[in-house]
Amino acid sequence: MAQRLLEAGEHVVDVPAKLAARVRLFDTGHNRKTDALDAHSIAVVAVRTEGLRVLQVDGELEALRMLSDRREELTRLRVQTVNRGVMIVLDEPRHPVATGSTGCSPSWYRARGRRT
Repeated sequence: MAQRLLEAGEHVVDVPAKLAARVRLFDTGHNRKTDALDAHSIAVVAVRTEGLRVLQVDGELEALRMLSDRREELTRLRVQTVNRGVMIVLDEPRHPVATGSTGCSPSWYRARGRRT
């Protein structure tokens, strides 16, 4: 998320979770975590604390993210293709996989214009 905020031109600092939890505890009197309380405590720490690490755009990280996204997309497409192929094979009523036999008779091949 930080890289995407940086790419959008936002100023981003790294707020340690322990520091945000400590501020949340002192601010509310308990350490219950909700999204609103968490966001408020992180903002308070980011504004009031000096020396937090300022994040910068990392081109290598973005390239890895793009490669990973593309790999996931290709994997999904491959699974879809294999599943479609299986459905085509199983939809053929006389196919050996659909009938459970170990092979096709020569007439099965001749009916489809294939050599035996």
